[in-house]
Amino acid sequence: MKTILVFLITISLFGCEKNNTIFFEDAEKNGLGIFSNKGNNLFSCYVNNTAWLTRSRIRSSTGFSTYEIDIRKQKTNTTKDTLIFTWKLSVNGTDQYKALMLHIAVDSGFTYKDFKTVFNNKRIFIDSTLNGYFKTNINSSLVNDNVLRTKGNGFIFFQTAGINILNSRLDENIIAGLLSAKIGTNEITDGRFDHDLSGLPIGF
Repeated sequence: MKTILVFLITISLFGCEKNNTIFFEDAEKNGLGIFSNKGNNLFSCYVNNTAWLTRSRIRSSTGFSTYEIDIRKQKTNTTKDTLIFTWKLSVNGTDQYKALMLHIAVDSGFTYKDFKTVFNNKRIFIDSTLNGYFKTNINSSLVNDNVLRTKGNGFIFFQTAGINILNSRLDENIIAGLLSAKIGTNEITDGRFDHDLSGLPIGF
């Protein structure tokens, strides 16, 4: 009886987890997810014509979670701070995750309340110098190598953008859109992202 009880407790602690990523393949873009704005918790793109996907968002009964995106603000002690988006992705969603990062200049007083006004339905060209840049460690031989040296340019389009940490309604906490970038020898094309930000640790 004791053995059975221990087994059941083990299952309850470690056996219950939920995958909050939804993947519907684009029929016209092999290996990529469809463009959506429903909070599917996925970013997919081609890197030099190979499909890359972010890792799944997993929540377990122990409270441990893995996230496919990280958003935080970095202070610069000037009139502009930096908003940093980091996607953790790999070829076909395998375990060898690398980082795709986007740094965007925002006003120093920028908070989550400004997110919708600044980004919703906006297309932003990233020039790699003045208003921001893309970086990646995709070419690194080290899985966790965070030395991201080459700055790239491109664009990002926020079809939907909103964060409301005081309200968990899905329609107020989604970012979804498109992006492409050129970072050194890496061509990032057909990028599409869709993330539910309610419950996501936001670093600003």
